[in-house]
Amino acid sequence: MVDSITQKGANALAFATKRLCGQTVTFQRGSNPTLDVTAVIGETPFRTDDETGASIISRSRDFIVDAADLVDSESAKIEPKRGDVIVQADGDELTTGEYVVSAPAGEPCFRYVDPGLFRIRIHTIRADTETV
Repeated sequence: MVDSITQKGANALAFATKRLCGQTVTFQRGSNPTLDVTAVIGETPFRTDDETGASIISRSRDFIVDAADLVDSESAKIEPKRGDVIVQADGDELTTGEYVVSAPAGEPCFRYVDPGLFRIRIHTIRADTETV
């Protein structure tokens, strides 16, 4: 079990990071109503091997959000799944756009960031590029 002082410190750091570095993005799942959440932007490198055995490194744009913010209209928890879309509108022309929740084969499309399962790192690929 995580020490409560350590967890309190981690939560304070996450709160400050969200407040200072976060931006509002829109989470979409099919025809369901959209959900605005505050996300901290990151990236994750993924290494896969092609059919010749050569390593290929791809990078996902990650959106780190509070798990408590991902709820539907009935307050039920939403876990990201492949094909969900995150729209980032607060950025420059290189970062503004639609991002599809995705990850290379065999990799989960999201991970919890902390032992308390409070924050989620959602892996995505820009909608107008090839999938990861």
